[in-house]
Amino acid sequence: MISVSATAPWHGYDRLIAGMHEYYQNGGKENIVFHMVGNVMPEHRGMVEKYGLQEHVIFYGRLPADELGPIYQKATLGIDILAGHRRDSKISSTLKSREYGAYGLPILTACPVDYLPEDYKYLILVPDGEDPLDVQSIVEAYHRIYDHQDCSIIAEEIRAFAESRCDMSITMKPVADWLIGE
Repeated sequence: MISVSATAPWHGYDRLIAGMHEYYQNGGKENIVFHMVGNVMPEHRGMVEKYGLQEHVIFYGRLPADELGPIYQKATLGIDILAGHRRDSKISSTLKSREYGAYGLPILTACPVDYLPEDYKYLILVPDGEDPLDVQSIVEAYHRIYDHQDCSIIAEEIRAFAESRCDMSITMKPVADWLIGE
């Protein structure tokens, strides 16, 4: 998993870290690795140390674009907003959701993403709130996406869909039409 952000409380990564702790406490066997790129809240480092998740949560800090690509290549799931209620967000329109689409990654989020239908097969929508995430259900959703399917085909399908919804020529068309019409 990967998150790329100027981390703030509404990102809710604490919920994922707490959920990973519960998952492993309850006998979880999958080797889950969460790559956190960007600034890190001290709370996150403290949780990772407290729960002994150093092998499962990797902090990178801020990275230049040329160093970000190799980390994206390791990821198969993009993490969007997991606690939108903390800033009264009902929908996500983050830059990171578009970047995840460009990299061909399914998205895990607690806020519906503005360019994705809620029933999009590469969207894992979890409940918003303060509870730790149910990582077992995330693992199951992950397997529904990837088991018996070619990862490169999935990535290409996600990229094509994101491009059809987020490409500048599409998103700016109403503005261009308005300007030309004047």
